[in-house]
Amino acid sequence: MAQKEQSCQKQITQFSTMNALLGRVYEGGFPVHLIEAEGTIGLGCGDCMDGEMIMDDSTSYIGRIGSPFSRMDTNERVPFAQVAPFAADDSFTAAKLDKQALMEEVLRRVGSENYFIALRVTGTFTDMKLRLAPKADKPYPSLVELFAGQKEFSEPSIRGTVIGFWAPEAYQGITVAGLHIHFMDEAKQTGGHVLDCTLAEGTVEYEVYQGFGIRLPERQDFAQADLNHEDGDSAIRHAEG
Repeated sequence: MAQKEQSCQKQITQFSTMNALLGRVYEGGFPVHLIEAEGTIGLGCGDCMDGEMIMDDSTSYIGRIGSPFSRMDTNERVPFAQVAPFAADDSFTAAKLDKQALMEEVLRRVGSENYFIALRVTGTFTDMKLRLAPKADKPYPSLVELFAGQKEFSEPSIRGTVIGFWAPEAYQGITVAGLHIHFMDEAKQTGGHVLDCTLAEGTVEYEVYQGFGIRLPERQDFAQADLNHEDGDSAIRHAEG
């Protein structure tokens, strides 16, 4: 019984859903301090989709187009985030693993694709391709239209930390199925959503979660949003790059 209770306490917490973003629920429904209270690592997006958020050691940072990478005010509000109270189940050193090979190695070690997994990878990365989401202005465009204006940039070699999550395919729409990761450099000066990268050398930590909790926005725009999207899968894959 004690083992069962312990596993039930171990969960990733998500604020809002990807289907809500597809329904143009872009305005921040959750303060950063509430998100930071739920875990030690995480990722998300800024109010009105403005920028890419990453959380490490329960402290949140954000990169926005045209602004320096910065620590977030705890009263800022965000429309979407994922967080976890990270305590690695296992870790390993690795070299010359691209984004796909890195996740394949983690899944091989876990032995299943049916659980949620949190990742924290520190080291030197090459061919780091990042993006920053643009701010959405009313009337809000679709997610696909919005990301047509994203800023993409590359770092040929950079040290820092990748943080993110793996979700089973069955949860696409509720969250992002597959691998969703953000990056912050060692000096906390740059970062964003990872489109692609290669881990040149570093340490991979991961934790498997049997629980997944969702907190929904208490907002009128969410209450009235259409959360059913026939093209949801393709729209999420397009937005994720």
